[in-house]
Amino acid sequence: MRRRRLLQYWATTCLIAPLGLAAPCLAASPAKPLPSWEKVDQVARNYFEALSDRKPDDILSQDQVKPLLAQLERLGWKVPGAAGLLKRVPSEGDFIVKQFRTPAGTQFMRQIARYPDGYDRVDHLSRLPQGEAKVRELIRGPGGYKLIEYMTTAPGGVALGKMLSVDQGGRGFNSATGKLYTPSAVIEALKSSYTQTVTPSR
Repeated sequence: MRRRRLLQYWATTCLIAPLGLAAPCLAASPAKPLPSWEKVDQVARNYFEALSDRKPDDILSQDQVKPLLAQLERLGWKVPGAAGLLKRVPSEGDFIVKQFRTPAGTQFMRQIARYPDGYDRVDHLSRLPQGEAKVRELIRGPGGYKLIEYMTTAPGGVALGKMLSVDQGGRGFNSATGKLYTPSAVIEALKSSYTQTVTPSR
C-alpha cells in the first residue's frame, strides 16, 4: 500500500505536473560559474593554435569557429549572439576563403595578411564587376600582393579606393567590412561580448 501511494505521488507531482507547474522532483544541476575572461582568452588561443596547417593570421571560416563556441559553452559561458558572431566569419563557400585555400592563394594570403585591412580590400575587390577574375589574376601573377600593399599603405591607394567606391559593389571600399577574418579578430569580438555579459549596458 505504501509503495502504491509513493507511485501515485510520483505520477501526480513529477509526471503529470498539474496546472502546468513544474514539480521539484529532481534537483537541477547547478549552473557552472562564469569563467574569467583570462580563462576564456586562454581557451580560445589554445584552440586556434591547435588548428592544423595554418599560421596565426591565416583566414578563418565558420566551420573552424563553431567548435570553439561550443567549447566555451561547455566551459560555462554561452556566448550571447553566437549566431550573429558566427555570421561575421566568412563561410566555407566564400570566394576568398576558397581561393586562399589553394597553394597559390595561401601564399598570396600570407603576403597580404601583414597589411592593415588587407583581407578587407581583397574582399571588397572581389565584389566589383569582374572582381573575382581580378583577384585570381593577382593570386597567379608575380607580385600581385603589391596592389593590396599599395591600396592599404599608400595615399594613392586610398585615392584609388575612393574611385572604386563609386563602382557597382564598391561602396565603402576603403572601409573595413566588419567581418572576422582571423583568430585575433574573433577573440576581440569575444572580448567585447564578454564585457557586455559581465557589465551589460543600460
